[in-house]
Amino acid sequence: MSDTMEDVGQLLDRLSDTSQTPTYAQLYALSDLNRERLAEFGMAWQDLSTDARRSLMSALVELAEASFEVNFDAIFRLGLDDPDGQVRATAIDGLWESDDTSLVGPFLAGLRADPSVQVRAAAAKGLGRYVLAGELEQLEQPIQLRITTDLLNTIYLASESIEVRRRAVESVSYACTPGVTDALEMAYHDPDETMRISAVVGMGRTCDTRWQDILLDELGSDSHAMRYQAAWACGELALRLAVPALAQRLQDSDRQV
Repeated sequence: MSDTMEDVGQLLDRLSDTSQTPTYAQLYALSDLNRERLAEFGMAWQDLSTDARRSLMSALVELAEASFEVNFDAIFRLGLDDPDGQVRATAIDGLWESDDTSLVGPFLAGLRADPSVQVRAAAAKGLGRYVLAGELEQLEQPIQLRITTDLLNTIYLASESIEVRRRAVESVSYACTPGVTDALEMAYHDPDETMRISAVVGMGRTCDTRWQDILLDELGSDSHAMRYQAAWACGELALRLAVPALAQRLQDSDRQV
C-alpha cells in the first residue's frame, strides 16, 4: 500500500473522533482521491456527525482556496447530496473554480427547490461563473439562457429570501440579455441595503458605463460596505472619472475600502 493510501486510511480513522481536528497537512491526503479511496471516504463520511462534516468541508474549502496544488472536487460533489444544508452550501462554495457544465443542473435544482436558504443563495452565486462563461463564448448559449432565465425569475420571486435574490442579481449581471438592466434598477431602489449593495456589485459586472454616475455617488456613501463595492465596481468598469474619488478613498476610515 502506498504512503498516500495509508495517510487516507489514518485520516478516515481520525475523522471519526470529533475531539481531534485534522491539520491542513493531513487534509492533503484527501486531494485527487481515486475511485477506490473516494468510495472508502464516502462510507466513513456517512458515519461522521453533522458538526464533523461541517468542520471538514469548511477546512477543505479553506485549503483549496489557499493552495492550487489540491483538488477536492470529488468530495465537494459528494457534499452536494449531504442531508445538512450548511454542508451542501459549503460544498457549492468549494466548487467555485470548476468549469464543469455537469454542475449546472445540480446548481439550478438547488436554486429552485433546496429547502435551505443558505444552499439556494450559494447556488445563485455559483451560477454566476457560468453566466460569465456564456458571455465569453465558453458555454453554449442555450445553457446560459436557461441559467439567466432562472436567475431573473428568482430576483422577482416575492416569496424568496433577500439573500437568495441579491445573489441572483450579482450573478445574472454578467449577461448582456434583456431584463438585466431592469433587474439592476429595481435592486438599486430596493429598501433593503444589502440588495442595493448587490445592485452595485452587478453594475460593475455589466461592462456598461451607464452606471457611472451611481457608482461615483456611492463612493461617498455612509455605508462602508457600499463604498467598498462601489470602489470595486469602478475598477471593474475602468472608470477614469472615478480616479480622483478613488484616490480620496485611500484615506477612508475603513481599511477594506
